[in-house]
Amino acid sequence: MAKLYEKDQSFARISFVLTILAVFIACLGLFGITMFLNESKIKEIGIRKVNGAKISEILTMLNKDFVKWVVIAFVIASPVAYYTMDKWLENFTYKTTLS
Repeated sequence: MAKLYEKDQSFARISFVLTILAVFIACLGLFGITMFLNESKIKEIGIRKVNGAKISEILTMLNKDFVKWVVIAFVIASPVAYYTMDKWLENFTYKTTLS
């Protein structure tokens, strides 16, 4: 019986490894972009600190662009994920609804 699912298990392992690799590469890209933007704003941060800016104001300045893109990605991904899960759940014998 286990021989029937041998291909599926190896496919699952390969998919898992490739997924982890893709997430790792994406994290490296985000880290690189963050470091680049921080390096390019060092003088601006220094001037703001000398003029009395709070840490929260500086963090808001640095994170504003990233939060905007995360919100846009969430708005796009949520309906796609809902639609995909809804279609996937329709294939089961005992149907359930998404809440």
